[in-house]
Amino acid sequence: MRVKQVILGMAILLAAHGTQALAAPDALTEGPGNDTEAAWSPDGRQVVFQSDRNGDLDLYVMDLASRQVRPLVTGPGHACFPAWSHDGQWIVYAFAHFTKTAVQGIEDGYNLFVVPAAGGEPRRLTRGPFRDYTPTFSRDGRSIYFSSTRGAEQSSVGLYRVPFEGGEPERVLHHD
Repeated sequence: MRVKQVILGMAILLAAHGTQALAAPDALTEGPGNDTEAAWSPDGRQVVFQSDRNGDLDLYVMDLASRQVRPLVTGPGHACFPAWSHDGQWIVYAFAHFTKTAVQGIEDGYNLFVVPAAGGEPRRLTRGPFRDYTPTFSRDGRSIYFSSTRGAEQSSVGLYRVPFEGGEPERVLHHD
């Protein structure tokens, strides 16, 4: 059994127990900028990743067979933590839009968005000055689970769930 991992823009094949490489690392991306936070599509044919190649932290999708890269989410701000839906139709991610009121990296908050994997208009799932991050789809695709600083103690992180169609986030687990 082989396991694929993407580490800082490189594809690595590892033995199932993760101790030895089965092939030499193969750089998937080239050029200026940092390409990170990669996530494989469920069918293994594409990878979504974060890149600062155009000055902002945007999301791109690469077709692994052709090595063609297309922009998915671009513009001012910081798109991060992309994750695929189990059917490969959607990508959820966290996004922070930095404003002129942001001071030394303290932004207005990271909120969650979903976008069709084929491209299209992102749809906002969460709002507020919180840090919503590391989203993942539920097995049935009807909810998205994520970590967040929501709640009375914004310095504490909890696990939340929001419906895929939108709605109020619900706290599932909270670390006190």
